[in-house]
Amino acid sequence: MQAIDNEFFEAYKRLDRLCSDIYGCRNGVSQYIEDMERVSYQGRLAIPSWEQAYRTLKHLRWVRNQLAHDSGQLQLCEERDIQDTNSFYDDIMSGRDPLTQLRRYQEDHLAVKKSAHRVKPAAMPTVSDHSDAARQAGRTVCFPVAILLLACAAAIVFYFLAHLL
Repeated sequence: MQAIDNEFFEAYKRLDRLCSDIYGCRNGVSQYIEDMERVSYQGRLAIPSWEQAYRTLKHLRWVRNQLAHDSGQLQLCEERDIQDTNSFYDDIMSGRDPLTQLRRYQEDHLAVKKSAHRVKPAAMPTVSDHSDAARQAGRTVCFPVAILLLACAAAIVFYFLAHLL
């Protein structure tokens, strides 16, 4: 194994340990990739860097597997692979990795949907929008009006009775 391959291997192990700690499993990078594969097409489209990150992570795992299982003396990785591995590690640590971005996106859109459902149009109040105090106030206004109407009706009846007899 060449020196650059060793450097990559160490960087990959560090990334794999981080992912393993997050998931509580042995092969953390593989678990991260599996989680990315389970995401819906719509979720993948929500994160602009999704496909590139997925392809890069799969490539890094492939390079690692080649190094681990191939005893050849050829250099398998490039400086870019080391940079990508360290960059992905930093992205996870800072919350810029695709799965974290997707979770935040989904939380934000869920919060927007919830707040949109809570808003009731002002022109169409519902019974549930009125408190018991408001209903009680409405009843106290209706009672005197009902008494007044009954008194008017009684006066009309007395008037006709007095004039007809």
